[in-house]
Amino acid sequence: MSHTQLKPEIREIQERLQKVISGNYADQLLQIINRTGWTDTQAHLVRVILDSLVHQLEGIEQTQRALVEAADEIGAAKAR
Repeated sequence: MSHTQLKPEIREIQERLQKVISGNYADQLLQIINRTGWTDTQAHLVRVILDSLVHQLEGIEQTQRALVEAADEIGAAKAR
């Protein structure tokens, strides 16, 4: 596989991340959680899912940084 064949996948990842950002999920969730009638159990369930999302996002951020660093090292070695 040529390194140039990686471009579509890189662009797809960026597009999908942008869709997550522009999805207005936070606004939707904030409206929903302000409704009355939530039980402690229901709030706990949502908290667990939110915590999971935070951990997944941390993993994505770490993976992106590691990927860019590794690609930069490979590119620098090839340029020598």
